[in-house]
Amino acid sequence: MINSGTKSTQTRGLREHTSNIPSSPISTAADKDSSSSSPSTSQNVRVNPAPKVKIKLAFDPHFFAPKDTKKRKNSAIDEESATSTSTSRISSIDNASDGDELSYIRRTKAATSFHSYYKQIRLGGKPNTRALDMSAIFLRNFRNTCRSDIMTFQSRLSDRTYAPPLTTTFIPSTQTSGAPVLVVGDEEGSVSFLDAQPRAKQRSNRRLVGYLEAHDNAIFDLKFSCDSAQFCTASADQEIRIWDTRTQAHVGTCHGHTGSIKALSWSNFSDSIFASAARDGSVRVWDTRTSCQKESAVIHTDGPREIDPMLTIDKAHASASELRKRNSIGRSVTRSVTSIAYLQHQDNLLVSAGSANGSVKLWDIRTASGKSSKSAKPASETPDMTENNGRPHGVSHLAADGSWLWTLCTNSIIYGYPTNNLTSEARIQLKDDELTCASFWVRMALSPDSRYLSCGSKNGTVFSWDISNSKRAQQSQDKAVKLFHSKGTNGTSNEVGSVDWADDVLASCSDDMSVRFWRPQP
Repeated sequence: MINSGTKSTQTRGLREHTSNIPSSPISTAADKDSSSSSPSTSQNVRVNPAPKVKIKLAFDPHFFAPKDTKKRKNSAIDEESATSTSTSRISSIDNASDGDELSYIRRTKAATSFHSYYKQIRLGGKPNTRALDMSAIFLRNFRNTCRSDIMTFQSRLSDRTYAPPLTTTFIPSTQTSGAPVLVVGDEEGSVSFLDAQPRAKQRSNRRLVGYLEAHDNAIFDLKFSCDSAQFCTASADQEIRIWDTRTQAHVGTCHGHTGSIKALSWSNFSDSIFASAARDGSVRVWDTRTSCQKESAVIHTDGPREIDPMLTIDKAHASASELRKRNSIGRSVTRSVTSIAYLQHQDNLLVSAGSANGSVKLWDIRTASGKSSKSAKPASETPDMTENNGRPHGVSHLAADGSWLWTLCTNSIIYGYPTNNLTSEARIQLKDDELTCASFWVRMALSPDSRYLSCGSKNGTVFSWDISNSKRAQQSQDKAVKLFHSKGTNGTSNEVGSVDWADDVLASCSDDMSVRFWRPQP
């Protein structure tokens, strides 16, 4: 791919082979007449245009390397042989068989270190998809070696020492600021704010920079508004609470769900509208600017507002037969809605998934009538890809960017759908032999530039793939990079549930009671 940068950048990255280009690529009719000895050639002659000349482009491995002209001149490795070197040969220095290859490996890894790599990406540089798999090398450099990058949380209860963390998310305004702040919700209802910078860059010697007791029950999800001014917490106590990020004051409470609230998603086009999904099978949309309209509502002028949903979709993931089915005590069957997400760049469109099967439903909240829509129909629905493996499997989590919707299913496969076509089968399937996702607590996260997708696993491992474009994602389907978070006792593993990305750090939380920060080592 030719970069649209400066002329000097293109000259460094690509070499044009033009030795076979003819001096006069187009032959005219006059030339034909003068060169022919036959009388018939004096007539009108149809001229066939000269074939187009193919210009071969070769990838220069020094394009992403630090600019050091002396090293380039003294290099003993021919560029053609460097380009043809396979990815497997450079995956480990231990596999080097000669001095030239060892030198090449070291220079390639230096060229793909965190600082040089991100510098080129932010300037618009993109590696050729057929070139060296430098992104995999970059991900393999992530480490969790510093004791200060492992955090545990003191329990409020007297019968245990630590509180298990359940959900992690970076404050959006800090993800690309160089000073990321991670917010963690735990099983006891507490919220902790962590300075995610390396210890050497922290203003104080404390990792914990904020703390509040948000609920008296477990916090299953936590999401920030797009301007980071507010965040909401979803709890097993069937309440959603809204908080001011700067003051950490409780400013609103959302009532209406009759089951544990599993997922939240804030609108990308509004700082006051968000959606929720719960075990009661419903999807609800809220506006933080409104208040409860019930006559029995207690209004506090100086306290948090009581908020009613502006839209409710009941039985969002129940099949047609289940809508008619009744159990023995007369109540309708409900299917839990496990994940929900607003689509980027598309206002009023959100997707949801549930525990019943692997299908994803797209909802246009503008077409729903009234505050309650018990028979609402989705705008579109993806086919259930999990039925190919026997019985259907549910969806554990959804993650969306501007181009792709990713679904993590309990059959341990991640399916990728283009957001402009949610009616066809998944185009990409990401999987690994060691990836196990048999519960609805495992989640995914996209890096801020949507280049990498990471997810937790039941076996204590974090899996990451390069999804920068569809071709690279297809090439990476079975090539996950693994980070080993924790292993339990007696051969068991602690499940890694929630993960999240900032610019230069990946965070993960596990059943071993810890949150870990993973950083690339230069």
